[in-house]
Parts: sequence; C-alpha cells; structure tokens
Amino acid sequence: MRDDAAPSSAFMAGLGVAYLAAFIAMAPLLGMLVPLRAEAIDAAAKETLLSTALFWGAITAAVSNVAAGVLSDRTRSRLGRRRPWMAGGVAGVLAAYAVIATATTGAALTAGVVLFQIGFNALLAALLALFADRTPAAARGRLSAAMGVSYPLGNMVGAALVGGWLTQDGARYGALAAILVVGVLPFVFRMREDGARDGEAPVEATPGSVTAWFGPFAHRDFVLVWLGRSAMTTGFVVGNVYLLYFIAADTNFQARYGAPPEAGLALLTGVSFGVVLGVSLVLGLAGGRLRRRRGAAVTGAAVLAMSGGLLAMASDWPWVVAAFAVHGLGTGIYYAVETGLMVDALPPRDQRGGDLGLINLAAALPQAWAPLMALAALDLVQAGYRPVLWLSAAAFAMGAVLFGALKRN
Repeated sequence: MRDDAAPSSAFMAGLGVAYLAAFIAMAPLLGMLVPLRAEAIDAAAKETLLSTALFWGAITAAVSNVAAGVLSDRTRSRLGRRRPWMAGGVAGVLAAYAVIATATTGAALTAGVVLFQIGFNALLAALLALFADRTPAAARGRLSAAMGVSYPLGNMVGAALVGGWLTQDGARYGALAAILVVGVLPFVFRMREDGARDGEAPVEATPGSVTAWFGPFAHRDFVLVWLGRSAMTTGFVVGNVYLLYFIAADTNFQARYGAPPEAGLALLTGVSFGVVLGVSLVLGLAGGRLRRRRGAAVTGAAVLAMSGGLLAMASDWPWVVAAFAVHGLGTGIYYAVETGLMVDALPPRDQRGGDLGLINLAAALPQAWAPLMALAALDLVQAGYRPVLWLSAAAFAMGAVLFGALKRN
C-alpha cells in the first residue's frame, strides 16, 4: 500500500471494532473480575494477591508486546504478518478467562493473569501495527479518535455487564468472551494485508540487531512520548487498582444506596464515559498534526491530575461522581490523541510492529510498578485508599510536563 493512500472505510471500521472488543475483554477483567477473584480467594490478603498478580502480568505484558511486534514484522505466511498474532491472541485470552474464573489460590490467579497478558498483548501489538501499516498521517486523527474511545468504552460496557446486569461469574466471563470473538474474529479473517504477501522476503536482520531494536530511543520525541505515556499509564493503573475497594471503604455509596461496590464502579464508569465519548471524538477529529495532538495531550493530563485530587478529597457519593465526570473529561481529551501521538513519534523505518512494541512498554511496565507503588502508599500512609489517589494525580501531572516538552512543529 502506498504511504499516502487512505485506508478504506471498511478497514477503519473493522479495526476500530476489533480494538474496542479487545479493550472490553481487558478493562473489566483487570479492573473488576480479578480484584473480586482475589477477594474470594483470601479477603484478608486481597491487596497483596491482587498486586502480585498484576505485577507478574505486567512483566509478561512488557515482554510479550515487544516480542509479538518484532515477530509479526518478520512473519511471512499465507495468513499474512499480523493475522496469525491476532487469532492466537484471541485464543490466549479465552484460555486465560477459564484459568482466572476457576482460580482458588494466588498462584493460579497470577498464572491466569500472565496467560491473559500474553494473549492480549499479541492481539494488541498486531492491531496497533496494522494502524501504523495502513494509516497515513492525514488520516490518523479520525481513526485515533475512534480507537481512543476504546479503553473508556471498554470500561463502561464491561462494568455495566460485570457490575450491573450480570451477577454470576460464568455469565460475566461468557459475555466478555462472546464480545471478543464477535468483535475481533470477523476482522481477522476478512481484512486484507497489503504488506504481507505470500512469498515476500522477511525483514533482514542487521548486525547489532538488538541495538537496532532500541534505535527509536535516539529520537527526542520518541523518548518524551514514551516517558509521558509511562506516567499516564502509571496514573491510570494506580488510580484504578484499588478503586473498587475505595468505593467500599472510603465512600458512603453502600450506606446510601444499599448496593454492592461493583454497582458503584459501574455507575462511575458510565458517568465517565458519557463525558469521554463526545470530547474524544471532537478533539480527535480536529487533531491532525503532532503539534495539535501535543496540546490535547497536555490538557488531558492536566485535567486528569485535577480529577485525581478531587477524587482523593471526596467521600460523599455525589462529589465522587462529580470528580469522575472531570476524570472522564481528561480521559476523553487524552485518549483521543494517544494512538496518533505514538505513531507520529515513530522513526521512519519499516519495523513498525517492533517500534510500537517498544512504545507499548510505556503502557506495560507501569502495570508492574504501579500496583506496587499503590500498595506501598497504602502501607506507608494509613489513611484508607486516598493516598493512592493522590499518587495517581501526581503521575498525571508528570505526564502533562513531559508532553509539554514535545516539539511544537
């Protein structure tokens, strides 16, 4: 495909739906089902079980995302470069659901999360590589906006299913599995891979190829986007890891409404998404250049820092909801431009899967250290779960500073 050729509407729609389905498969699992499973295994040690499982899952995510990206760059088969990794990723996620749902020990829970991260990151690496392969700079704003809605929409849909409509574990896991299969597999089998013709020579390995893999870190904007995304992911993970427990222990939701904390989390994600949807689409459609995406990223990070502080100070449920509405505003602004910002920062070379794997380390590695940071804050400051929310706000503020250092043109 020529670099300046716009992708078809069918491709863009299929990629957007597949990306959304992947995040619906992920967001409620790590944000709700795994915490609930940890509590069911050992309520007294739930924070430690959860942090341990998420730590090893994140280490696995970091390795598997880079490996899947590099290997998909070099894959040549009748199925194409990216397709085998997407199909294998779906299979891995489905297997992980079965392990997590039946886990009765911390080790089994950790094994399930590790397996999930292998499958999810194989799928994610291939989807993002397709975005870079097939989308020229002029078309990135629109598709980045659509893809940017995926994480908050995945949170909302997953929370509605898991925390609202469905109460049995079997139905919860079954619904997420069905959404993943229906959302991803039709795209996997129907899309055309222009860059993956049968018989095409693989990418040649060069001397010092390990060094070459890390070549993008010689580019200033790549480093800044990497560090900024790392700070933002730290903020999201630290803020979300104990959010379910925060609702139960530090707000008056249960006393006020007599409902379980899962229902409160579902309500918060719905409120947040209602703000995210309009904001992310408008700003994503408007942002065509790195300069514009830079300004939106700074604004989104700053608003998220403000929302973290507001949430940390709230206890009465209406104020918690208001803080989450502000959180949705910041999330919408940031996620509308995140994917485009990442692709803009890639160096001009034909190793996009591997390069995106490197930049995705900024999303994977914080999932390892962020739960440990949250656990440390919980232990060091005996003030409920509020110190964790202040830590989240600080990480978002750091993201705003780093994005602000990007070049203006």
